Amino acid sequence: MTRTTEILVESEIDADIDRVWRVLGDTNRLNEIMGDWMPYQVTETVGPDNVVIRQAHGKLGPFNMKWREGFGEWIEPRYMSQLREFENGTLQTLGMEARLSEQNSKTRVNYKFTVSWQSWFGGLLNLIGIYNRIAKKLVRTVESNVPEAVHAPVQNDAVKQSHLTPATRQRLHTLLETIEKGAYGHGLTERLGNYLDTALAVDLKKMRPLAIARNWNVSRHDLVELFVEAQRQGILSMRWEVQCPRCRGTDQPAQKLYELPRGIHCESCNIDYERDFSNNVELVFSPATWLRPLPDGDFCLMGPASTPHVKVQRRLEPNETRVETLELPPGRYRLRTVEAGAQVDIEYDGSDFPDVVVSDDDVESREPQQPGQITFHNLGDTPRSIVIEDRSDDADSLNGSVVISMQAFRELCPEQLLRPGDEVAIDHVTIIFTDLKGSTSLYKRVGDTTAYGLVRDHFEFLAEKIRRHHGALIKTMGDAVMAVFSDPRNAMDAAVEIQQEVTALKSGSAEDDLTLKLGMHRGPCIAITTSGFLDYFGTTVNLAARLQEESRGQDIIISKEIAEDLSETHAQLIAGLEAEQTVPRGIDLPQTYFRIYPSERSAQVPAGPRD
Repeated sequence: MTRTTEILVESEIDADIDRVWRVLGDTNRLNEIMGDWMPYQVTETVGPDNVVIRQAHGKLGPFNMKWREGFGEWIEPRYMSQLREFENGTLQTLGMEARLSEQNSKTRVNYKFTVSWQSWFGGLLNLIGIYNRIAKKLVRTVESNVPEAVHAPVQNDAVKQSHLTPATRQRLHTLLETIEKGAYGHGLTERLGNYLDTALAVDLKKMRPLAIARNWNVSRHDLVELFVEAQRQGILSMRWEVQCPRCRGTDQPAQKLYELPRGIHCESCNIDYERDFSNNVELVFSPATWLRPLPDGDFCLMGPASTPHVKVQRRLEPNETRVETLELPPGRYRLRTVEAGAQVDIEYDGSDFPDVVVSDDDVESREPQQPGQITFHNLGDTPRSIVIEDRSDDADSLNGSVVISMQAFRELCPEQLLRPGDEVAIDHVTIIFTDLKGSTSLYKRVGDTTAYGLVRDHFEFLAEKIRRHHGALIKTMGDAVMAVFSDPRNAMDAAVEIQQEVTALKSGSAEDDLTLKLGMHRGPCIAITTSGFLDYFGTTVNLAARLQEESRGQDIIISKEIAEDLSETHAQLIAGLEAEQTVPRGIDLPQTYFRIYPSERSAQVPAGPRD
């Protein structure tokens, strides 16, 4: 005979609802802090009607358990629920539901914990208050961690316990000292060491340097360089992950670029998808095994923090209708189901959110029936979990196209190459070409030795400026240089600074000042491995090279695409300038460009590179 108990707990927290939600919704972290649930393994199979079934096995205290893991339900930031259905052991089901409300800058959380069992031992655990103690322990854990939850998802200061042995800590300290003395420490090595020592396992299994930099309020670029160098020193390991476009989960991670698969199958969504180097290929890190061996598995997969882009996930039975209050900012959203099937993309203007109607094979967006609320309909014959997800770009993703355009990565990870014959598409990149004007006559005037010294100094000068502004020097060709930047603003800053300062390179007389020609263009291209390094090819590269040929020296030739993308900081560079046109050789189509003389324009170069 099945017995059930409900435990109701009310908690009031002196914090806003969003901060409380970040902690409460991160059930993976909460379970690790509590220590009752051990990491568990999940096997996903596709059942009838394309429904993905999660079979889990792990430990609850001393007991080995098997259960069916749900996908969870939530409406950010007001409601969440989870349910596990056990196949063996003492328990039959274990569920948690939480409703959040806010008043006077405080948040009230009403919990309902539900436990059911059939065995006498399950009844004994209830009688002696074990279920009640576990429930209240979760509530206390949420309350105690809210003050630390400043930035999700990296709440690394929530636990201060050291995890390293003295010998391991000393070895780490020695390696970090070496890094700090080099070019890539940036004064951040001590903080990284403390993080690796005290952070939770859930933070270390997938370290995202951009998220950590945001949490620490430090330069993103500096922290990425530190992580890459720490990998080279054996402190960290790194891997490439290809995110599913629906759930943003990953499968088939690769240690090297040449191991990246072209096509992947997501078990959770039961769909196939392709890698997209600019959008779904991400570089992540974890500690080396000698430093922090991490447990296999997860502490919880059902919490909202597991898929932060999903703002609503609500299960409906066949022919069920639900009316909910929804609080979402204007933006780009996708309506779909957890189960594989159709999807609809919408642009939400912040007024009434459209109703969502699903059937067994379709998803529709309809005019809202009730102002201020949203109605979910399941018209099908099978249960469906409706999803509303944010389609905004993931600002914390260190995507592949950015990584390979970093000078530090190219220098520190020369083994990271694509397979011969493989190529990856890059959505947008900024290419700069430079060339020395009159270098042949320079050799005649000052002699080979002096001229060669000037040319060598000019290469070093360009490399420093390109690196300073977060670009990468791809190759030199005679006296010419090709560089790449993931951010066109950094490329423009570098170009302006180069042309303003290159005349400082002299052989001794003013007539031997170096005059540099420079052209730049922005657009898509492909990356391939050639001659043992990553290179860029395509029309964008060709046009950048041809625009450099239009340069007269001391000027910057920018394409129309770059001119249209200039920030306010740079807009004054082309203010009042007339556009010019050319038909570059090999392009055969008229191209519009602008000619900028930085020394004659009023715009000032920013004090430093943009992070």
